[in-house]
Amino acid sequence: MELKGKTVLVVGLARTGRECARFLVEQGASVSVSDLRSADQLKSELDALAGLAIRYHLGGEERRWLDGVDCVVPSPGVPMENLLLREAVGRRIHRH
Repeated sequence: MELKGKTVLVVGLARTGRECARFLVEQGASVSVSDLRSADQLKSELDALAGLAIRYHLGGEERRWLDGVDCVVPSPGVPMENLLLREAVGRRIHRH
């Protein structure tokens, strides 16, 4: 899949999500990251991604975060029952 110019939402900002977000930005994707945890709880992950063009949605989940998204990339620890993953399936948004 060509990533340049795609809009991607990474769900979960643990180690794998963090590295996926970095990779996607490097490939030219427009990247957003969501995580249920707050910015305070994610300080080391956010510090590791400082300077990269990433939009963050932290501390909750909102369906509107999927508006305009071409692809969703869930971190391995995110359960399939996650609101954003279920909504992405319903909207037929491609998942990697």
